[in-house]
Amino acid sequence: MKNYLKHYSATSTSRFLECEQKFHYEYVQGYRSIGKGGGLKTGIIMHIAEEAYWRKETIDRAIDLAEKAAALKGWSQEDPLFMARIRAYIQGYYHRWAEQDMDTFLNPERYSILGWELEFEYMIDGNRFIGKMDAVLYDIDRDIILLVEHKNTSRKNSQDLSSSYYQILPMDTQLNIYADYLYKTYNLPVH
Repeated sequence: MKNYLKHYSATSTSRFLECEQKFHYEYVQGYRSIGKGGGLKTGIIMHIAEEAYWRKETIDRAIDLAEKAAALKGWSQEDPLFMARIRAYIQGYYHRWAEQDMDTFLNPERYSILGWELEFEYMIDGNRFIGKMDAVLYDIDRDIILLVEHKNTSRKNSQDLSSSYYQILPMDTQLNIYADYLYKTYNLPVH
């Protein structure tokens, strides 16, 4: 990848892997769509709810934060079903992960939360990458770093094994960059 940009993100890197010409139009020549798509809006609001989750906020508090953010951006007024979907996603998120993560929350002697929505900047071969990790934990018993990165995708993409979501999943550049950054930062294995 030629060094076109001041920095790369997971989105720009994925766009390059998806289609070099599309990357060139968007990131080199600066053509962008005027508005944010529904998936991006959902992802932005879900990150607010995920941060509330890692801060040990209740489902109701996460929904309240999401509703306020969507209202500030005007997104809840654009689509009458937007917040209904978001509320369902947040409830599903909490119900899916809360039991599994209970040990993390109730066992601070074993797990230390190093950060959530953790922004970073990282140089690889002269290229500057930026990103934001959902959550980073330290497992004291195993002396390892745990990277928590939850992906949201549309129902259509989750059901279509030929979708771009599944095509890039095995070699997800974003996760490789995150893991490399964490390994070099903490000098510990990353899982």
